[in-house]
Amino acid sequence: SSLSVLASLIRPGAKVLDLGCGPGALGHYLRTRQECTLDGVTLRAVEAELARPSYRRMEVANLEHCDLPALFAGERYDQIVCADVLEHLSAPERTLDACRALLAPGGELLISIPNAAYAGLVAELMHGEFTYREEGLLDRTHLRFFTRQSLTRFLQSHGWGLQSLDTIHRTMHESEFKANFDQMPPAVASYLLSVPDALTYQFIAQAR
Repeated sequence: SSLSVLASLIRPGAKVLDLGCGPGALGHYLRTRQECTLDGVTLRAVEAELARPSYRRMEVANLEHCDLPALFAGERYDQIVCADVLEHLSAPERTLDACRALLAPGGELLISIPNAAYAGLVAELMHGEFTYREEGLLDRTHLRFFTRQSLTRFLQSHGWGLQSLDTIHRTMHESEFKANFDQMPPAVASYLLSVPDALTYQFIAQAR
């Protein structure tokens, strides 16, 4: 999963800011297994209460509006995590700017983000469908969509150097998309499934 890959990129003992931490699954793992010091931000108070035991500090705030450098004034973090967060923001570049102000020298930003070029999503588009869902790539709360190229451009245009870009693969049968590739011309279906990132469900980015 994206959280397990992100966890593997976090250094033991690191000081970590977990943005959009939800109920704190990543924080619990990092505190108990990696002995990290964690601060977190989540949108819902009920999630904050679940996460609080694993975090040194927990803030309930909306990343769209809050002033992160002021909220965590005086703090600097080795690593900042945005796990499935940026796609929910109308202006994710504002959060990236805030992260820059909160990183310690040599620190890095870790991002997981959905791939809008996933073959199942593209196949539905080719059949005239664009159906929002409760979760997944077309979660109804997603406001921004990225591919490998557009994510790379987005980070670079806002002053971030991409150190690595890993992928989480998901087969069509494991996904929420049920487009019938048998109804496509064989050459079209073959091409769609052969392009780079056809089965990439999420990207995992390290940026500095």
